[in-house]
Formats: sequence, C-alpha cells, structure tokens
Amino acid sequence: MTLRGIGGATSIAAPCLLTVAVALAGCASTDQCPPQDPAGQATPEASAAAASTVTAEDVSFGYTILYVRDVARSVGFWEDAFGLRRRFIHESGQYAELETGSTALAFVSTEMARSNLPEGFAFTANDPGQPPAGIEVALTARDVRATYDRAVAAGATSVVAPAVRPWGQTVAYVRDLDGVLVEIASPAH
Repeated sequence: MTLRGIGGATSIAAPCLLTVAVALAGCASTDQCPPQDPAGQATPEASAAAASTVTAEDVSFGYTILYVRDVARSVGFWEDAFGLRRRFIHESGQYAELETGSTALAFVSTEMARSNLPEGFAFTANDPGQPPAGIEVALTARDVRATYDRAVAAGATSVVAPAVRPWGQTVAYVRDLDGVLVEIASPAH
C-alpha cells in the first residue's frame, strides 16, 4: 500500500491498512474490490452495490490513530507509561501500532496526517500547552493507581488523580507527551 507523504509517495507494508481498505470497499479480497475511477474512488454504481451487501457483521472497530509529532518517541512513551507492546513500526517512522487487545492503538506523523486528505481538513496538532482535544483514549487497568503512577513517572502530565466515581468505577486522567488525554479506568461492571 502506498500513502501520499509530503515528499511524494511513502510505501507502507501494513497488512491491516490494506485489510481495512478492502473491508470498507465491501469486498472479501483485493481481487474482488469494486471498479474504481481514475482518482481511486469506487464508481457510484460499485459503491451502491457494495453498500447494499455490508452488514453489521462486516464492520468492526480496527484501531484508533493518534496524530503525533514524533511517532517513535510517542510509541516509546506509551510502552514505558502503560506497558503496551509494539505491534508494528514502519521503516519510514511515520506509522506505528501498539498491541491493546482486540484493537490496536496506532500513531501517524502529523506530516502524513496532513497529506492523507487531498482537500485537507481542519487539523490542530495535539499540544501539551493547550487544553486537550475533544477526544480521549481510555485504557482499563486492574490497578488504576499503579498505572497512573507509572504513567506520571514516565512523563505523563497528571490531569485528575484516581478517584472512585459515583457509579463505582475508579478513574484517572493524564496527558501524554503530545497532550493527548488518556483516561485510566477500572473495568466497568
């Protein structure tokens, strides 16, 4: 798979990205994907046919992507702070994934994020000096206090110390090195 980067094309051999693209196109494999126009978009006829066959069983949550300034630095922090394991880092240094259970937490450089949409999009880089963006990554932990303490020791900024909420769940908030808001919570019952 090739992703468009600032300096041109960047080859990314990430099977999960191809799998997601194939799944979103509504086909079982790349050989069965619907016809595309010259811009790489499925033709309206092919899109309508694929949409009529997609069901809830065909779509699942694959991963969350955080746009960060330095992918390797961010991955290293998340490994140190939360004990997550590296699944994949592309040789370009612009894409990586961490193991987080049935889904992956992925990281993309802000340069690639800006280049992925030809028309652009409203993008404000995560910034630890600004209030957090309107989204969070929520991690569940058996020991919220120990996980919170580990994250802060690794360089996370404390936002809210662990506390038991009225519904019985223990919850804490930190921000990572890029300013991303991270909730650390006990499993909900």
